[in-house]
This record gives sequence, structure tokens and C-alpha cells, in this order.
Amino acid sequence: MLVAGNYDKMRTNVQEVREMMCCIKKAVQTGRKVDIIYLAESGSVSKRTIRIISYTDDHIIAFCYMRNQMRTFKNVNILAMEQSQQKLEGYAS
Repeated sequence: MLVAGNYDKMRTNVQEVREMMCCIKKAVQTGRKVDIIYLAESGSVSKRTIRIISYTDDHIIAFCYMRNQMRTFKNVNILAMEQSQQKLEGYAS
């Protein structure tokens, strides 16, 4: 699993950011779902499977399978990320 953040929300490792953005882009291109460990504003940590709809340098808009709805995730709150083994329908191998 790609560790892409830290608990004080100060991402100082440029390589971590690049790796996370690469994982996001690849998931969008290949149609893979993404598993993330997310730190909510309340301080609770959860594991979620998401389908990325769009992204910027600051946040990801995705369908969250845990909540069964569209959600916005701040990139600085994503503690870890990896592509899920589940593929979305309609994408070639």
C-alpha cells in the first residue's frame, strides 16, 4: 500500500505526492477502484473503496462504496492508497 501522508497533515515528501497522483491517474485510466485509508476532520480513521470521478492537486471527488454516495476527499487527509483488484465494468484489460 502506498503511504501518501502523515498525521500532522503536512506532506513534506514530494515523492509521496507524485506517487499518489500517479496512482490516481492510473486508476482513472484503467478503471480500477482505489482503496484508501482516510483521516476525517473529526479525527476518525477509516478504510474506504472509492471510484474516482475527478481530481485536483487538493482533492478527489469519488463515489464512496462505504457511504454509497459521492464524496469529496482532501488529498492531505489520505494516509495511504492502493489500487483495488476490482475493476469497473466497461474497461478493457
